[in-house]
Amino acid sequence: MSKKVAVVCATHRDRRELSFERVQGSKSIIFHDVDADLLDHVISQGHAIPENLTAEALYNQVMDLCNTHKIDGVLATDDYPGCLLASHVAHHLGLPAPHVLSVLQCQHKYHARKAQQNIVPHAATGYRLIDPEQDLDQLCLSVSFPLFVKPVKSYFSLYAQSVNDIQELKDLVKRKIPFSFEHFNWFARQHGLEHVPLHHFLAEDHLYGEQCTLEGHSFKGKVTIHGIVDSLMFPGTLSFREFTYPSRLPISVQDAMAEIASAVMSHIGFDNGIFNIEFMFDPTTKKIAIIEINPRMASQFADIFEKVDGTNTYSVLLALATGEEPVYTRKRGSFSCATSYVLRTFQNQRIIAMPTDEDVQQIVSCMSDVRIELFGQQGKTLADQLQDGQSYRYGLINAGAGSRKELEEKIETCKALLPFHFEPVHH
Repeated sequence: MSKKVAVVCATHRDRRELSFERVQGSKSIIFHDVDADLLDHVISQGHAIPENLTAEALYNQVMDLCNTHKIDGVLATDDYPGCLLASHVAHHLGLPAPHVLSVLQCQHKYHARKAQQNIVPHAATGYRLIDPEQDLDQLCLSVSFPLFVKPVKSYFSLYAQSVNDIQELKDLVKRKIPFSFEHFNWFARQHGLEHVPLHHFLAEDHLYGEQCTLEGHSFKGKVTIHGIVDSLMFPGTLSFREFTYPSRLPISVQDAMAEIASAVMSHIGFDNGIFNIEFMFDPTTKKIAIIEINPRMASQFADIFEKVDGTNTYSVLLALATGEEPVYTRKRGSFSCATSYVLRTFQNQRIIAMPTDEDVQQIVSCMSDVRIELFGQQGKTLADQLQDGQSYRYGLINAGAGSRKELEEKIETCKALLPFHFEPVHH
């Protein structure tokens, strides 16, 4: 009998990667009919959540689905509220999944920083909790700028930015965060997380250096590292240009990051799930610092790992969800390096024409390893979809190659074959 796995808050990437037989294996996949795009739209509006999409309603719907289909595992790759919902359902059904409290602790930036200070102080970043109603002039007497400021519960990196002086800090924290916290608060109440208002901010010491993302999984208390992906920014910005694997960081630095990751995830009790941790390495001071912990897989990298190592991390997630020990191979992929390249612009523009499904299929038929995701709609502006507030993303190209030079050429070829046409947006 094949095991049945429920996927909640499914993304288009979940549906694509889990459709491959080599990834799905003998598992049967059943998708809950509320997908991540719908929830993103509802949450980002900041209005009252419709009754059928509240945390409690979603929980009841998924419990009904699991009981009807006699589900053997529940998973989500969606950051919020997907991985909270999946863990909560699994918790009540006695199925393998990270404990909800460990997921909440990672997602709440204040609680995450507190845990890091206790467990790995050498990799923790200094921070201050900011109540927007407090006297910020008084606070600023004890901090030094620049600071990196973000909401204690983040959402698509919105309202997370560098601030250079007291006025910038005041301008940022006085803005009303326009997305809904209903789901997080409901799960937090169910599991007794100490309440820290989600309209508060964290002011953190500014980090400098080379950014990367480490991904791994924990199975029955044992942490296994998949690999480290270099996160490359557009120069002078906080916007990602591409994510390349394997990392070019010194092996000693990568080993130290692996030790930090194992210590933190074990200590907070994160088990039977995939996690990723964003790190900063300062080559001048040699300091390694945690940027943030995500209690979920980085689905954008699933096929990047597969291209180089031979294991698609969705197959790892399926194994974990059904209580099986995952097998993660190394250097058994078809390529020596891979990248996820972001199509991005820094000006809001209207999409006059965008590639058709046939355009994309033509590229994939010539380069079968390539994955292409396009965002936006013809006739709409780039700002009409959810963006990071500082730039405008309109696509992703994932590809592998035998060398970095060949990889760059492959990406440029793909870009040239994707007929996007834009016009300026006049205010």
